[in-house]
Amino acid sequence: MPSIRFSDRKLASLKATERIVDYMDEALAGFGLRVLPSGRKTFFVRYRIRANRRRDKIGEYGSKHHQFSLGEARKEAMKVLGAVARGRDPHRDTSLSVGEMAAAWMEAVSGELKDGGREDRRILKHDVLPHWRDIPAKEISRADVRDLIQIPYDRGAPTMSNRLRALISRLWNWGLERDLVDTNPTVGVRKLAKERAGQRVLTHSEIRDLWKVLELEGGSMAAVFQALLLTGQRPIEVRTAELRQIDGHRWTIPGSVAKNGIEHRVHLSDFALEVFIEKPERERGERYVFPSWKKAGSCVSSINKACGRYVELSGLDWFTPRDVRRTFVTGLGELGIDPVVRAACVNHSIPTVTHRNYDRWHYEPQKREAFELWTRHVRELTLLR
Repeated sequence: MPSIRFSDRKLASLKATERIVDYMDEALAGFGLRVLPSGRKTFFVRYRIRANRRRDKIGEYGSKHHQFSLGEARKEAMKVLGAVARGRDPHRDTSLSVGEMAAAWMEAVSGELKDGGREDRRILKHDVLPHWRDIPAKEISRADVRDLIQIPYDRGAPTMSNRLRALISRLWNWGLERDLVDTNPTVGVRKLAKERAGQRVLTHSEIRDLWKVLELEGGSMAAVFQALLLTGQRPIEVRTAELRQIDGHRWTIPGSVAKNGIEHRVHLSDFALEVFIEKPERERGERYVFPSWKKAGSCVSSINKACGRYVELSGLDWFTPRDVRRTFVTGLGELGIDPVVRAACVNHSIPTVTHRNYDRWHYEPQKREAFELWTRHVRELTLLR
């Protein structure tokens, strides 16, 4: 297959032979001209997409109607080759890309989600779009899904692998309903992680090993995990805690942050107060208890990613921030704290008709005693060597 530098003069001089001859342009890889035995000359473009070689006809060379000049044909070839370079299949380039479909999906459904779609946006941003943003949504295959969900699994985040698969499934089901895609590529792709809901609790030795890693690590994120363990509050409530919410030994979580919308007071022992006030390094006038070192004026984020790092450093079996909260509640039970008080400590609704309709006692003295007892227990564990 001869290569020449295309010019009108050169192309006009090419003569027909007894066989088909393809000439390739030296200036644009993949752009060619086919000379037929009849003397007709047609432009084409060659490329490879997903291990398949393709040759697409652009049009006949000439100046008549429905014919292409050299400049016009080169522009068409550059469009095709540019689409291929971005991961698009030129044959299906009219379909929405994954990035475009994801943006339309989030705009349509975020108002229906309890967190406004914040978690779905985070997963899309970090785990989907860097790999699939410009690929047409119709081209994503089961093999693509398997490869993508393997990435978080291999980095030690098996639960996130399952969450990623579930998000992809929901996104493609939405696209199916609107004829944006033809199939859901997650069908037939199994979850990589076996999940058992609500069972993981850190043992005494695991608490001790985790605390040691957190002490060595230091910084706001490590302090967040110490605060999670000492108070048992929800991860979002801890990491977004503001200094103005703390008054002496009392931390008041506003209803706008609490999951059930009810203001909640947490007693901070001296040990816990040290974690909240003294451990994190802050700039003067800082708003948050646990400030981000990456972005001024913000609180820490990426708590699940940090959890994976602590798992690796401590050598513990996989756990999540929610498992730390479960460890707190279970630990209160082991210490003999009444179930109603345990529920009050973590701002859970108490499922009894009497409490729901008549009892307005907030158990503050009992909660204070429970928090003190638990933090004393953790302190004793972490002092052991």
